[in-house]
Amino acid sequence: MNREGKAQLVAELNSALQETSVLLVVQYRGMTVAQADKLRNAIREAGGSYRVAKNTLIRRATADTSFSDVDQFLGGPVGIAWGPEPVALAKAVSETAKGVEPLKVIGGVLDGKAIDENGVKALSSLPSREELLAKLLGTMMNPVSGFVRVLNGVPTGFVRVLNGIAEKRQEEAA
Repeated sequence: MNREGKAQLVAELNSALQETSVLLVVQYRGMTVAQADKLRNAIREAGGSYRVAKNTLIRRATADTSFSDVDQFLGGPVGIAWGPEPVALAKAVSETAKGVEPLKVIGGVLDGKAIDENGVKALSSLPSREELLAKLLGTMMNPVSGFVRVLNGVPTGFVRVLNGIAEKRQEEAA
């Protein structure tokens, strides 16, 4: 790759990282092409991107961003993954790493703070954004639905009392 290509790659990575909040570093040494495709597809499904580049180019691309702490994870052949949804990306990378032996999650940066391999695993164990929103909605709807059941209970009870009186009168008449 010539100097212009490297400068273009650094600029592309830098602009892509301006729009995200998470950057994960994985070590891919020993992976087959099929395994690398599996990783790329999992990251793509999570809405993220994956790139393999030289460590010096990654350092240059992250130098003036909130991802400058990624330097501590760069060493040897590594790839970087980034995306808009941190939990989904961490789940995609961690799940793929479980099935692909040579793939290893080294660490990453989340909202400007470095996280190690255990931090990425913890991030991947969190519920997704959709799950959290569903739980929040359920929690918000619970008092309302309870209130509706209480309001519905008064007329229902009144109807049951009237029905009981009607049945009692029919028994007396018979």
